[in-house]
Amino acid sequence: MDETTPDNGVNVPVKKKIGWHLPTDPVKRKKVVITLSLVGAIVLGALVALALQLKNVGSGGLAGVLNTNGIADKLTGKVEVSDLDGLEYDSTLANRRPLAIMVENHPDARPQYGLTRASVVYEAAAEGGITRYLAVFGGKDADRVGPIRSARTYYVEWMLEYDAIYAHAGGAQNAIDILSKLRKGEGNMDTVGEPVMWRQRRGSEASEHTLYGSTVFMRRYSQDVKWHQDAKYTPWQFAADKRTAAERATGAVTAIHIPYGGSYKVDFNYDAEKNIWNRTLIGKKDIDALTNEQIAPTNVVVITIPRTEVVSAGKQVGQLDLYGSGPALVFKGGQVTKGTWKKEGQSKRTRFLDENNKEISLIPGQTWVSIVQPGTTATYDQAANQAAN
Repeated sequence: MDETTPDNGVNVPVKKKIGWHLPTDPVKRKKVVITLSLVGAIVLGALVALALQLKNVGSGGLAGVLNTNGIADKLTGKVEVSDLDGLEYDSTLANRRPLAIMVENHPDARPQYGLTRASVVYEAAAEGGITRYLAVFGGKDADRVGPIRSARTYYVEWMLEYDAIYAHAGGAQNAIDILSKLRKGEGNMDTVGEPVMWRQRRGSEASEHTLYGSTVFMRRYSQDVKWHQDAKYTPWQFAADKRTAAERATGAVTAIHIPYGGSYKVDFNYDAEKNIWNRTLIGKKDIDALTNEQIAPTNVVVITIPRTEVVSAGKQVGQLDLYGSGPALVFKGGQVTKGTWKKEGQSKRTRFLDENNKEISLIPGQTWVSIVQPGTTATYDQAANQAAN
């Protein structure tokens, strides 16, 4: 559409300006440019977030965002034994600073992701009999771990035994107080303040069951913010089991029964051929959704620790009496050793001692530590007489 406008008294045809254009007034023009810049930044951020959700956050977590091939590029080809689980890894991976991640165990959070990749897993009740895990990662990585939940004092205490990077989603106030005094931000990876986790639904579960993280992402973030990367903790003792499968099966403990109630009942069934304990949860195989493998630790340790209820920031939360000693059962290689656990103070490693006060060595591999309350005990079946202890 054309119109004529005067130019020195001469009618000249020009194109009509259709639609929006910047104001000619300098002040108004500046305000509009600033506004557009802000809007553009917001839109760009939203598009990036949308891209992450639609393209990169799939069943493998942030695998599409993270270039995990970079890890392989740094491998040395030299083998080193890990202090965390006694297994052999490339020297670049074997003794990295441990990474401890809070993982929930509510039925709506199952199956969880990444637990088979952990070197050590602690299981204890949070509130209402609902158990929760602290998964400690060393030589192995997991593109997706979770769902991730909040901290409690005893999980913080266990994490401190490893001087680990700690990933959690907030927590009870008394747990946060310990972190604020001891960590000074160095290794405390809280979703409240650190961009290292994402939310992803698998169905109609509530939002508290949707938070996940990647060990690769977390480790790279910790490097970017210059947290120390070396491992500073006292290792457990490990010794290889050189017996044959037939020797291990003779008189073996065939099953362990952990007295968690309701939807949290746990059994471990011994596989003498593989020398592992296959874990079941309420009678069903406990499967890792990341690897589609049954959780099957090499060692199972059951320790009895008194629990008290305390009020923190107006809320009732549980607390375990971690310092001192108490009963322990150590299951490895189809055998059980009755002993005690001992922890001498904060950041001191919990140790498992036999009746002669000698530390019990573990078989290289994943160790699962189950915490029960006084008045309850794990029972187990033996091949020779099927008698429960």
